[in-house]
Amino acid sequence: MRHLPILLLAFLLAIAAGLSLSSDGLAAQKGNPAKAAKERKDDAKVQNERQDINEAEKKIQASLKELRTAELEAKKSAEAFTTSSKAKNETTNRLEKTLGEKLGLPKATEAQRVAQLAYDEATKPWLEAMKQAPKYSSEIEKAARAASTLKSIAAESQPDESSRKQQAQAAIDMAQWRSTVSSYLESVSELNPAREKLAAAQNKLVDLRLRLKQQVESHPDLKASERERIQAKEANEKDELRVATLRRKAVSEQGKLLAEKSQLAKAIAQDKQNDSKNNNNKNSNQKKNDKK
Repeated sequence: MRHLPILLLAFLLAIAAGLSLSSDGLAAQKGNPAKAAKERKDDAKVQNERQDINEAEKKIQASLKELRTAELEAKKSAEAFTTSSKAKNETTNRLEKTLGEKLGLPKATEAQRVAQLAYDEATKPWLEAMKQAPKYSSEIEKAARAASTLKSIAAESQPDESSRKQQAQAAIDMAQWRSTVSSYLESVSELNPAREKLAAAQNKLVDLRLRLKQQVESHPDLKASERERIQAKEANEKDELRVATLRRKAVSEQGKLLAEKSQLAKAIAQDKQNDSKNNNNKNSNQKKNDKK
């Protein structure tokens, strides 16, 4: 019984200590639910950002897979287009050869070559006489200088502006000389028989080539080959367009992923900042309570 007052005193002191909480401490206790809610909100935001990133990464992987498939298809269609173009050229060459032989094109070509040689041979003495004629001496010298200039400049790896101007003028001089020679030869009546044979051979060759072109272009084999080439071209253009579209899509999704990662970084930084602030407030309140 002698110790009863001491125990009672200790009990009363404990009650007093519990009642001596400061107003700041009580405010901190009352603020804990709000802080906890804020923490949950921060955590939820971080989690949502992580989920968005996962979804964005899945979309990118799917887009890249689709893009790779499209690129392979575009490569195959490009090869098909190249093959069809080559096939058309081969068909054209085959038809030109077979149809040309039926039309007599090789013989006409050889006849034109022979007529040209005969005309050139017939003009030689007249060209020699022209060179000896005083009236053409200045033009001959001018043409010779032009020919020398063209040959000299052609040997230069990188002609300067001055050389290019000289080259242009020399080309004009040579064209004028060829026109002079042509006019002179046309004035020689003795060359008419050879000239007429050459003209006839040339005209026949032109006519046969025109007929051959019409027959080749209207041939069923060439038309079928051209259809295949056009179909292959259109398929390749469609595939290339799809590749371009998918590439833009992949780039866009990569941009979205970068944006999501940026948002996640901001959310994590904000969460850490709030945690640090809460810890600092908790430590401050604890120190105040310890002092009291």
